[in-house]
Amino acid sequence: HNFFLPEGAKIVAGVDALYNSSYKLDVTAVDFLTQKAFTIVNADLGYHSADGRWSATAWIKNISDRAVYNDARRYGVSSFSGADIRPPRTFGVRMSYNFF
Repeated sequence: HNFFLPEGAKIVAGVDALYNSSYKLDVTAVDFLTQKAFTIVNADLGYHSADGRWSATAWIKNISDRAVYNDARRYGVSSFSGADIRPPRTFGVRMSYNFF
């Protein structure tokens, strides 16, 4: 959403969410290799100057720090060997400047 300030600058806020139902982490039907349903929420808040030359935005991804598995590997019938996990909570600041 854009919030316009009296001097012409603006504040831009955004939130997005991803919901995913449960899924198998490998081709077998082993219960312990199932990722349960999850929701990931991200947000950002930015300031854009009145002349449009610069902006600064703070952002955060995976706000709840939810561990979500992309896939898993196993050897044998029940031994678990490893998995790929999506990134944990991450955050930062993005700044930009337009020279033209």
